[in-house]
Amino acid sequence: GTFKVPWVRGLSYTVNWSNTLNWSERNVFWDKNTLDGISRNGQGSRAYSRTYSTLLDNIIKFNRIFFEKHAVDLTLLYSLEQSNWEGLSGTGQDFDYTGLGTYGLQNGKTQTVKTSGGQSKGVGKMGRLTYTYDNKYSITGTVRKDGFSAFSLNKKWGVFPSVGLNWNISRENFMDKLPAINNLALRASYGSNGNQSINPYSTLAKMGFSKYIFYNDASYSITQYVNTLANNDLGWENTTGLNMGLDFSVLNNRLSGSVDGYNTKTTNLMFTLPLPTVSGKSSIVSNIGEIQNWGIEVNLNSINIEKKDFSWNTDFVFSLNRNKVVTILGQDNDGDGKEDDLISAGYFIGRPLGTIYNYKIIGMYQQADKDDGTIMTGMRPGDYILEDVADADGVKDGKITSDKDRQFLGNTNPNFRWSMTNTFNYKGFSLLVYLYSIWGGNGYYLSG
Repeated sequence: GTFKVPWVRGLSYTVNWSNTLNWSERNVFWDKNTLDGISRNGQGSRAYSRTYSTLLDNIIKFNRIFFEKHAVDLTLLYSLEQSNWEGLSGTGQDFDYTGLGTYGLQNGKTQTVKTSGGQSKGVGKMGRLTYTYDNKYSITGTVRKDGFSAFSLNKKWGVFPSVGLNWNISRENFMDKLPAINNLALRASYGSNGNQSINPYSTLAKMGFSKYIFYNDASYSITQYVNTLANNDLGWENTTGLNMGLDFSVLNNRLSGSVDGYNTKTTNLMFTLPLPTVSGKSSIVSNIGEIQNWGIEVNLNSINIEKKDFSWNTDFVFSLNRNKVVTILGQDNDGDGKEDDLISAGYFIGRPLGTIYNYKIIGMYQQADKDDGTIMTGMRPGDYILEDVADADGVKDGKITSDKDRQFLGNTNPNFRWSMTNTFNYKGFSLLVYLYSIWGGNGYYLSG
């Protein structure tokens, strides 16, 4: 619903409220005459899950033009979202009588029950102000403050400011001398945003259950233990970047598009760090490191043919992205004056995510290699020949070790992508031809 204030021109209040209910049930039973049930003397299960989500947006807008050339657009937002979910499943097997199917699971000699449930909440606050002069120059300032329940107790909130500039060049007087250009605009923005891609309760210490079996009488006791470690300081990922773009339309709008370039820095990344096994845990989620991204995106739209009964339009998209790890933990344990890589997690300073660090295969040992004694110690015919990397003095040690012979082979990121969509319309018929391509090369898009 939208409510306008009649005595304040340009002022309105809008409320959006949505509810979503997802409900799933699955009941199955295999009796003793089925392949799935014969080995277990019949088995069955009943399960349901339900998720209820709500979203409430409160928006205040003020949009007005003063003295013909000064336009002001103000937006204030307060948003609430909440999600609740629960589930239950029960199974049974080994029945004396299977005629009741899933309504008699309690008669199975072996039974299991599982329950689940949870809740997440989010709050968003935003203020945005845009000033435009004579439809030529505009500046937009935005500040967001977001909170999410899944983050740690000390880091639930994040603040993300941004500013944007736009110059509508086609509105300038000198553009009258260039009739072939229908629209031309230059824009730039600088700011930050956050990432809340974290599962609820990920920052809490959670309990696990197991059994301790006594050797003498084969009895057991139920035990509890800390299954995951808590992190009271896990917070928002923050991406800050500069984006510059050009929008254009030429030849009576038959060719239009945009070109964008960006350079961003992401800090406080949520990484799953491996832990030494002596700690009793295998990993922990933590905010570490910094990653830099830069890239180019090109969008082109063309009207190739436009007749009364026939038309042909083409949309082309090209994108290229490069990233590299700037810092991880900031540690220099080997004393070489450089920050150490986190090899166990596959993160290397100055190299992109998805870097392939492994042994280089240069062939395969044959039976003749064993017969003439040229096969490396510990290898057999049929094993891959791994390159023995020479040291700084050009000397090879004649054996394969993980610290000396693994090398950078490439990475799994695409070199670039492009897609093209051709749409043909003839009277009441249409045909869409879509091509999508991912390209490798230059050490990119290799398999690990």
